[in-house]
Amino acid sequence: MVPNAAGLEASGQTNDDAGSQGYGHGPRGEVHVCRPGAAQWRSSHMKDRSRTVNRKKSVGDREQHIDNDLDDGYSSVSSGDGEGNLIRANGHTYHGSGEIFLPNDESERARLEIQHSLFGLCLDGKLTFTTLPDPDVLDHPLSILDIGAGTGIWAIEMGERYPTARIRGIDVSTTLLPTAVPPNVLFEVADANDPWCTIDGGCEETSLNLDFVHIRNIVGGGVRDLKRLFQQAFDHLRPGGQIEVSEVRNRWFLFEDAELDGDTKDEADGLEACQELVANFAWMAEKVGVDFDPITGVRALLEEVGFERAVEMSDLVPFAPAGVDERMRHKGAQLALLIEYGLENYALRVFSSCGWKEEDTRDLIRRVLLENKRVGKRTFGKTTFVTGRKPTSI
Repeated sequence: MVPNAAGLEASGQTNDDAGSQGYGHGPRGEVHVCRPGAAQWRSSHMKDRSRTVNRKKSVGDREQHIDNDLDDGYSSVSSGDGEGNLIRANGHTYHGSGEIFLPNDESERARLEIQHSLFGLCLDGKLTFTTLPDPDVLDHPLSILDIGAGTGIWAIEMGERYPTARIRGIDVSTTLLPTAVPPNVLFEVADANDPWCTIDGGCEETSLNLDFVHIRNIVGGGVRDLKRLFQQAFDHLRPGGQIEVSEVRNRWFLFEDAELDGDTKDEADGLEACQELVANFAWMAEKVGVDFDPITGVRALLEEVGFERAVEMSDLVPFAPAGVDERMRHKGAQLALLIEYGLENYALRVFSSCGWKEEDTRDLIRRVLLENKRVGKRTFGKTTFVTGRKPTSI
């Protein structure tokens, strides 16, 4: 894969191919990802347009409330079976299942907001690499599922940009989900590893008739079997429906050519701590059963389960505000911030699970950040987007 002058590298078909609008028709299916036996949460509606979550109430204290006066166009919706007992470790809180290695506290909220900003810069202000169909030419509302919704910012902005679409975001954690959202957006507390079901809780073998499945940076988010996840997405997409998987690859790469037309390779000189971090993540990820760099195999998995017109695109981003282009410098600044906020969140629980003391992990993080400041202008991370389409003939 060879980057072009804008720092992008691509493989597979063109983005226009990925965005073909050959949709089949059928009744719109509501989507709900349920845990077997778990009680579904009840909806509540609010007039306040604010996205701020009221954290004074515990999840279990939220009562059903419906406000019939929705002139402001916003509502608050929650569903799911709760957070469980939080795990407190390393100065953070984590999901009570013990399966999630990223925290669910305010530090993670900050990381996710920075990550969203970086993706937006890499996509020139768009919310997807995939070209979605024009809702005005469809005979049904555009149906979108966002897996691993996090703070909900992507789903909310999609709801604002596509006001006639039906958008559902799911996450295993309630902590960061918003309560005030556009009326066409619903958030549910659910596990995408479980069978995908209809909103009434039925798990019969029927398609949910989705038009688009969005999966962003679920590394460390508890998904152990990506192929099964993609198979469920394939089964519940309409013919011609699309999927997009994106990740920020926090590895260090070096351009062979200053003209940005060469390939990249892992950088070693001057980045000993960075390489130590990457090497430790590799064996620790295998030990805890999580792939912390899954994006390299996503395209093949999508094709294996039946998706066609698979596309992979990577945007190479400096680890510091570098380059002659203002947008590139802005992306570099955001990636530097993301590393500063994200390394602790990614590393602490994984390393402690594999026997490292907290102080040793923090020392490695400190050395990585120092190295990154020294050589960040000549090393690059990658934001990678992979898309696929369900054949129209199915």
